[in-house]
Amino acid sequence: MAEIFKCPICGGNTETRDSMRGHSAICTNCIRRIAVLYPFEYTEKGGQPEVVCHFDGVSAEQLESDFEKAHQYREDLLRRYDYKYAVFEVARVAQAKGGLLQPSYLNVFGRPLYGEFHIFDEVWIDHAGERIQARIDAIANDAYIPFKPLGAKEIKDAALFGTTCTTACEGGVYVLAFKNGKFDVTAGDTLYL
Repeated sequence: MAEIFKCPICGGNTETRDSMRGHSAICTNCIRRIAVLYPFEYTEKGGQPEVVCHFDGVSAEQLESDFEKAHQYREDLLRRYDYKYAVFEVARVAQAKGGLLQPSYLNVFGRPLYGEFHIFDEVWIDHAGERIQARIDAIANDAYIPFKPLGAKEIKDAALFGTTCTTACEGGVYVLAFKNGKFDVTAGDTLYL
């Protein structure tokens, strides 16, 4: 039986939690509500890519006071991006070559600025003044091994081990894999629903 605990922010009972500095923990529902203010970001350390979590070093009391700021920030983003359902900011793009009878994949690394992207969503890509439509064929969390290529074999292996996901949510970093099509994406482009 799973342990039930009370979230210090919302007071709700939950089984799912994230540990915070000082060994306090808050529920993932509260984390999702303020993730837009504390997104994961890519950095480089010693020539290697790594992902920085801005929740580290933030107390539960500070997070509680940030709920109103998070709501206002999300509203500002919605206005800025013309009320799109979800917007994804591209940090890097890589090609994962296919093998014998395996398709090649275009890997788009980055983070949702707000909203959610789901596997098999048809997204719009703003690239060099053009709008292109493409379908997301796979999603993986990119926080553990940043910029790890996601090809046909890796997608199959990741699905077996449960490391792929079906949703890319605001606050996290992800790789979206697209079967090769006739479109381009570069760092700095945006994808949206």
